Amino acid sequence: MQKNQRQTEQITFDNGGVRPFKAFVSGVRLAVNVDNTRHFFSLMDAIDGPQHERNFQRYLKTPTGARINSEKFEIKSILENRDRLRSFPDGSLGRRYLEFLELEGLDVSMLYEAELEAASSALKLDPPRRLYNETGTAIHDLLHVLTGYGRDPLGEACLLAFTAEQFALRGVAFAANSIALREQLRQPKTPVFRALKEARSRARQMVWIAEIDWRDWLALPIDTVRSELGLSQRRELFYSNDAIETSNCIADKSAA
Repeated sequence: MQKNQRQTEQITFDNGGVRPFKAFVSGVRLAVNVDNTRHFFSLMDAIDGPQHERNFQRYLKTPTGARINSEKFEIKSILENRDRLRSFPDGSLGRRYLEFLELEGLDVSMLYEAELEAASSALKLDPPRRLYNETGTAIHDLLHVLTGYGRDPLGEACLLAFTAEQFALRGVAFAANSIALREQLRQPKTPVFRALKEARSRARQMVWIAEIDWRDWLALPIDTVRSELGLSQRRELFYSNDAIETSNCIADKSAA
């Protein structure tokens, strides 16, 4: 009887609760080396578990969440398929995403590997939660493209601030502020924290990311997707590669 109970026990995001010591160590390591993705996932695992569980329960109550959970659909099956991405029209979200992957030399599996190395608890999640978690990981680079924030430190900080605001994740917010602080010290004339403030504002205006079925949007023009989902234009930052809109982050000359 006890064995059967263990086999059917539901593994949730907040089983470990908040772990202050791990959070402190991960936070210090991230502040020292903000480019190490493993420290970010470790910090999030230590702090954000309970909030992940609340987000997951909210997600299941949405039509999109219920449908995807029922279908067991994995968005990475599309995002990893470059031939499929190449079939989308020029200027579409899916084609822009492919261009971004090729420009940056990225692969969806890179994020999964970094997460599992830093937070092995992700492997212990039950299937519905693992699917939800993997979807969030898979779309990180897609959000780079959609929001227009690059992979440079300031662009990464803006995207993390955006994500933290959408999902109320304290660990992610800490990571965003850690990167921003370092960049502000490096670039005193750059409006770093004003850019983060704008990112949070854009996040509040946009549809909740977890409610989006990306299959409905990848083939559409990227500007249409942004408009329909309520994603406002950036004012504080622009990018040096306007065709991709996701390259090196530069302070807006008018704001410098």
